[in-house]
Amino acid sequence: MGVKAMFKASYKDILTFAKSKGWEFSPLHKFKDAGLKKKVLGLHHHVKCMTHANMIAPIENGLGVKATYFFSHTEDYYVNMEHHMEFIGMCEIGLLLDFPAIIQAGDIPHHFLQREVARFKKAGITIEGISFNDAGGLKYFKEFSEKPVRVVVNNKDNTFCGMYGIHSMKEYGFKYVANKINAVSFISDEFGSMGHFKIAWDASDINNFQVSTSLEDFFTKSKMKTMMNINPFWWV
Repeated sequence: MGVKAMFKASYKDILTFAKSKGWEFSPLHKFKDAGLKKKVLGLHHHVKCMTHANMIAPIENGLGVKATYFFSHTEDYYVNMEHHMEFIGMCEIGLLLDFPAIIQAGDIPHHFLQREVARFKKAGITIEGISFNDAGGLKYFKEFSEKPVRVVVNNKDNTFCGMYGIHSMKEYGFKYVANKINAVSFISDEFGSMGHFKIAWDASDINNFQVSTSLEDFFTKSKMKTMMNINPFWWV
């Protein structure tokens, strides 16, 4: 069965097909340290609706697949999301950050992160890592690493430097910034058209990609570390 037909069948079929070709699925805190020549998929989701997440996590869990779910503070569900997560233990949890939105709301990123880590810890949830929702967001913590760094957001206004201060991933307990994880290839279904996948065989050149209705060729031929971003919206 081709993956185009699989898409119409179920999300479960695509996961099963990849596993049948020898692919291993890994949450991002483990994926980041995997070798580039390993057939491993860093499966992750940018969650836009809590209901969708609650529906696909059990599918993955039933197949022994553990993915990373990134939750965005700009979505409506975020305010009380810890009380509506039915899949705790089935997946890894991360935060999808929009620093410009945090600043525009009159907040300071460091204070925001401190509060959110404490909030989820109180609910028994560990935030393993973070991701930025677009390349533009990366400039705000361009050097956000395990070592403390000073970030200058605006060279003309050093007050921004004071707002960000000197911080590190370890300070918040984060294990990674997803945008910084090395991978050979990249797959996403967030192309804006149902049933179409964006496939960048070379992840270092993310703008050089092909659009395909099938993942069969990729899963059959590729043998390299691949980031895979799947939007739950398409699958429920």
